[in-house]
Amino acid sequence: MKNSTSGYTLTEIMITLVVMGVLSALVTPSLFALLTRQQLNSAQANALNVIRQAQSTAKQSSQKVQACFRTSSTNGVEYQVQTVAQPEVAANNCMGAWQTLVTGGTNIQVDATNSSMTLRNSYRSIRFQDDGWVDGSMGRITFIPKTRTMPRRCVWVSTLIGTMRTAGDDGSSDANCT
Repeated sequence: MKNSTSGYTLTEIMITLVVMGVLSALVTPSLFALLTRQQLNSAQANALNVIRQAQSTAKQSSQKVQACFRTSSTNGVEYQVQTVAQPEVAANNCMGAWQTLVTGGTNIQVDATNSSMTLRNSYRSIRFQDDGWVDGSMGRITFIPKTRTMPRRCVWVSTLIGTMRTAGDDGSSDANCT
C-alpha cells in the first residue's frame, strides 16, 4: 500500500509568504511615488486648463477675469475662475465656491516658496484683461507633495500677452520650477 501525501509543507508556505512580503516592501514605495507623480502631472495639466479658461473667458466676455488657486486641508489644491468687478471690491477676493483641482489629490499642495503668482489673502491668482493680456504681474503656480519638496510641477504665465508653459523639476540641478 502506497502512502501518498500531496500539498505543501508549512516550511514551503512560510518561505513563500516571506518572499511575497519582501517583494511587497520593495514595490510599495515605488508605487506611491508613481501615484504622487501622476497627481502632480494632473494638477499641472488642470491648472494650465484653468488659466487658459480664465484667459478665454476674459476675451469672450470683454471683462477682467482671474484664476485663483489655494491649498485646502481637506481637498488638496482648489481653484476658481471669476470675473473681476470694477472698480476693485472685496468680492474680487475669490470668495465664491472653490472646486477641487485634482480628484483624489489630497496630498498635493501649492508650493508657497516657489510660486510667484500674486498672493492675495491665502490664495495665488493671475488676472487677465478683457483682451486676454495679463493684468498686473506674470508668474507661476507650483505644485508639490505635502510630505516633501520634490518632485515639483508648475505652470508659468511668462509674457504680458498671456503665453503659458509648463515645467517639471524632479530634483536635478537645472530646476525649472524655481
